[in-house]
Amino acid sequence: IRAALKAQLLGAVRWEESLRRLLEVGAEAFVEVGSGTVLTGLLRGVSRGARGLNVEDPESLAATLGALGAGAASRAAATG
Repeated sequence: IRAALKAQLLGAVRWEESLRRLLEVGAEAFVEVGSGTVLTGLLRGVSRGARGLNVEDPESLAATLGALGAGAASRAAATG
């Protein structure tokens, strides 16, 4: 367990590689949960066209759910 924990703590974070893979397979939106928008900013550094949303309070949750719902509805209309 100690060796695995050490490897996890000291190993490379493959953030950019992970985001690029998600974009390749069709991810359209990324939701950052918590105060601040550091990860959303990093997302913009990887892909200007990627959609980053942030949830940190009830108002931003409502806005994010609305944005995701609107996107799903427009995709359904386009394919339906």
